[in-house]
Amino acid sequence: MPTQRPGHATELAAAAAGEGYDLVAAAGGDGTVNEVVNGLVGAGERASLPMGIIPIGSGNDLAFGLGIRETPEEAVQRIFHRPAAGH
Repeated sequence: MPTQRPGHATELAAAAAGEGYDLVAAAGGDGTVNEVVNGLVGAGERASLPMGIIPIGSGNDLAFGLGIRETPEEAVQRIFHRPAAGH
């Protein structure tokens, strides 16, 4: 879901964690990723919910530092076609 205002990604991530989603993907840059992380951490016991990064921001410093240098399309494929846990 696209964000509507500052802080909205935090709210969306916390809601996703609370609703039992298996994964949250942040499509954006460093600010969006920061908000999503804050939403997941604030979600308490679901703080370990996996998060994918789709680097479509202007700088993407975090993604670059983590070794994510793929196109957004490649990132989507990696995130949503990942092997199941334990495989």
